[in-house]
Amino acid sequence: MSGPRDHLRLHPAHALTRSIASIGPKAHPRTKEVFPIVIRKLHELIVEADLSIDEILAACELIISAGHASNDKRNEMLLVLDTFGVESLVDVLDTTRAVRKGEKEENPNASASAILGPFYRTGVPEQPNGTTIVRCDEPDALGYTHLHGVVYDEHGKPLPNATVDVWHDAPDGLYDAQTPHKPEYHCRGRFRTDENGRYELVCLKPTPYPIPNDEAAGALLKMMDRHPYRPAHIHVSKVISSWADISSGSRSPTTRSLLPRSSTRTRTTSRTTPCSPSRTSWWSTTSPCPRDTRARRVTTAPRLTLSSSSTSTSRARLRLPNRTAGSR
Repeated sequence: MSGPRDHLRLHPAHALTRSIASIGPKAHPRTKEVFPIVIRKLHELIVEADLSIDEILAACELIISAGHASNDKRNEMLLVLDTFGVESLVDVLDTTRAVRKGEKEENPNASASAILGPFYRTGVPEQPNGTTIVRCDEPDALGYTHLHGVVYDEHGKPLPNATVDVWHDAPDGLYDAQTPHKPEYHCRGRFRTDENGRYELVCLKPTPYPIPNDEAAGALLKMMDRHPYRPAHIHVSKVISSWADISSGSRSPTTRSLLPRSSTRTRTTSRTTPCSPSRTSWWSTTSPCPRDTRARRVTTAPRLTLSSSSTSTSRARLRLPNRTAGSR
């Protein structure tokens, strides 16, 4: 039997309908498209998980704490989303949107894109091919790597004069922007491909490191019983006029991570070749690439393949071999 106040009770389906209907006619068209989806999925989550008031308030507190921890050098909210693989998912959608909409054909030879990461820097001075990006002594380094590759267009033709940015963490797990006591652009450099589309450099063997885990993102990882470490990797990004730029990563196959695969690694890995310095001043940015027997034992180099050459939706992609070549 229904009571006199039953008409005031709100069924979950009615709450959803009213929330969507409350979007006004003057809202931006994109808002009208996206917000009903957001509201519907959020209501579905709350109903399916049967969330309590206390759980909703706890989620709000986590979002607030992420905001408090964010500043011009740290985006904690983006880090929170990264723990769920959101940024990598959006990158995949961005790089495949033109193909999915039928605006261009998919290039099966193009390499996959990856997120740029928080430590990319603009304005890095260009240096000669074959020089090193290690600008000070690192006694705790795991080793040194001779990294080289070729940038190709979608037809497999090498692209000269392409700018290639490379950066990775130091043995302490920190990037140059985090260590002002070390030389500027330490473990970071910019190179330009030669007439054959090739680039080469000397860098350190990268070190696994934890993401910042002292705030909201760290709390989420603990809730999910996951460690904060990223696998050892080297960032590679290229810029060419009339081509969109790509960011990708070369991951050491000797490391693993419990973070979502989509947010911690690219779809392939690169080969790294051990390399020994031949002089005490080998870390000078103008020194040639150190060579020895092991350094010459390089097989297939990382390959950058571009998928288009004219439209604003064109993407460059990085094709990387699957194993690590080293001394036996």
